[in-house]
Amino acid sequence: MLFTSALYAQNVAGDFDVATIRPSKSDSLRTIRSAGELQMLDVTARYLIQQAYNIPWTDGLKDRIRGGPGWIDSDHYDVDAKIAPEAAVILQQMPEEQRRRQLNLRLQALLADRFKLRVHFQAKQERVFAIMTAKKGPKLTLFSSAQGQQDLGIFVRYNGQAARMTAKGATLRDLANWLTGYSEMGGQTVVDQTGLTQRYDFVLDWIREPAFATGEQTGDSETPAGAGGPALFTALQEQLGLKLVNTRGPVEMIVVDSIERPTEN
Repeated sequence: MLFTSALYAQNVAGDFDVATIRPSKSDSLRTIRSAGELQMLDVTARYLIQQAYNIPWTDGLKDRIRGGPGWIDSDHYDVDAKIAPEAAVILQQMPEEQRRRQLNLRLQALLADRFKLRVHFQAKQERVFAIMTAKKGPKLTLFSSAQGQQDLGIFVRYNGQAARMTAKGATLRDLANWLTGYSEMGGQTVVDQTGLTQRYDFVLDWIREPAFATGEQTGDSETPAGAGGPALFTALQEQLGLKLVNTRGPVEMIVVDSIERPTEN
């Protein structure tokens, strides 16, 4: 069965122009994003919600997205959503973060249209790791727009236990979101409490704990090698002038008020 939504005639700004949703024929989750297309294979409705609302992926994801019937975890779909060429050209010229936000907004609209998704938000006090500035202050380089708006974000490469994070034009909220999904946070949400709102460039080298290291090698020869070096918490403080403090704070939850399986049209 094929579920197709063609919106060429009555396209609303911010929607995908064509979106196809079908029961998955894939056997591994995969997401492919470009300026003109979003393709997601073997995904659940919960995963779609997580992507649309930019919820960091953690072991406690079900606690961050609450409610909804059991099939939001058991039914798997392949989604192929496309944007008109002229709109794709405009998106391509945007900075990476802004482009991702626009795709997320379109995915939210798709969920509302095709899955009849309705949600509301609420905050709950939980244990969190708060990023704060260390005693001697931050060691960060301000990002300059003269460097261009391409390839902004946080990128991580591994070589066994060794890891290198390279950030270009990243905010500390971006760093908090990345750390939230990192296994060594133990499933706790990470929040930014530095008060620093600008964009920064930085490089962070650390050694993963053996329990979390995969032995996988990615990246290039600049990736640090060997088993010597600081652990993540220490590296953040020594190299970036930031510290992670275990505390309590508000964590935003999404509550699913209603959702339906997509129907053929």
